[in-house]
Amino acid sequence: MTFAALNALAASDDVNQALSTIGTAKTYAWGLVGTPAKVTDTELAARMLFQKATPGDLSQAIGTASNEGKMYLLCIIKRTDDKLFTKLTANNKFDQERISSFHGDVLKTTDAQRIVDQIKKSNCDPLGWPA
Repeated sequence: MTFAALNALAASDDVNQALSTIGTAKTYAWGLVGTPAKVTDTELAARMLFQKATPGDLSQAIGTASNEGKMYLLCIIKRTDDKLFTKLTANNKFDQERISSFHGDVLKTTDAQRIVDQIKKSNCDPLGWPA
């Protein structure tokens, strides 16, 4: 196996691991959360996917992801493929869903459609923040 093939395989494993982390997310949050304040593993996985995953990888993962994971995936897709984001969020598909989201160190239950609307308006601004 060539060095390039080994690198591609390692990158594929990284993407699969990050998709697994996102797919089982129990909360949706960006920035420092909790006590003590820290960046979540799911945010770190989302940032890595933003750099390495294809929109196809992300859209396939939405089907099996937790509701919180879907929000991370939609956020990344909004930045990488706006047409796919529009297709995936058409007709308020998330208006009956609820998610757990951190706001600093406060855990709240939020309407998923509200988060989708924020992603749409902000173009997933948190992905532009420094890690």
